Amino acid sequence: MSATHSPSSAGAPAIEVRDLVKTYPDGPGEPRPPRPTYTSPTPGGPGRPRPTLPLLLLLLICLTGCRGFDTQKYTAYPPAKAVQLEADSKIVVDVKCTKLLTSADYTLGENLLMTAPHAKKYKSDAAFAVQRVIKGDFTGKEIIAHYLREPTLEQCNVLGIVHQPLSFTNDMRFRIGFDKISPHSGKLRNLRIVFPPSAK
Repeated sequence: MSATHSPSSAGAPAIEVRDLVKTYPDGPGEPRPPRPTYTSPTPGGPGRPRPTLPLLLLLLICLTGCRGFDTQKYTAYPPAKAVQLEADSKIVVDVKCTKLLTSADYTLGENLLMTAPHAKKYKSDAAFAVQRVIKGDFTGKEIIAHYLREPTLEQCNVLGIVHQPLSFTNDMRFRIGFDKISPHSGKLRNLRIVFPPSAK
């Protein structure tokens, strides 16, 4: 495409001015240049480390276990403070232990090194038969405590029971208080345990 411009002065040569604007496929001329493309970086791509180490560590913990992981924790009350346990809890029931499925609660290092022929800690799946409802609205006949941790020496001293490898046993009667049972994990929220004088 071209245009001719004639100057106003007479006798001056004509100057031809060419239009340098490029045209695109809707008209004659050079084709439209390709649009630049952008590719978003992908995880583990060039220049970015692959997240394999954290995943391997997480998988290792899941396979071998770690002491205290996903266990049912609780607070021990001395027999003289059974009334305090009732005041601190939304639901309070007297229970009897009817079934214990006990397993070793190894640390990650003990699992990896296999140097602990005898476990130092234990955890149990415990079934408690509800004997009496002391406080709150509870209609269940049984309470399951998943991975109930064995009491420590200090907790046994507070509870007034003998500290031994398996401190909780079948037919043991005690009183527990809690706020609710989680519908997802089944954990007893804010579990509290006491051996009132009547349970001895």
